[in-house]
Amino acid sequence: MYRLNLEDTPSIERILRIYPCVGTFKHWDDSGMNTPWYYAGTFYWYNHLAVYSKDWQKTTGTRFAAEEYLGNLFPIEQAYCLGGSRYEKPGNLYLSTNYLNENQNV
Repeated sequence: MYRLNLEDTPSIERILRIYPCVGTFKHWDDSGMNTPWYYAGTFYWYNHLAVYSKDWQKTTGTRFAAEEYLGNLFPIEQAYCLGGSRYEKPGNLYLSTNYLNENQNV
């Protein structure tokens, strides 16, 4: 998560000119979260103008509020995933079987 989010900040800036948010593990499933999607681990960037032009003070008030935040402001199509399809999955992203084999050469 650190590498993908921090190693190339000029690319992050370019992405944020097109998308309102960008992060590593874009996640969606029926896990009981109060949002249609989220960036697992709260590793994300967002375009402040895009966020603050919405009802940005509205949160779920749960212990997962930071993860759920952007998913309640933007549709999943407007959320960029830095790792591409290998990090953009339903299910439990923290299981090593979901990403280690695909990631060995990264």
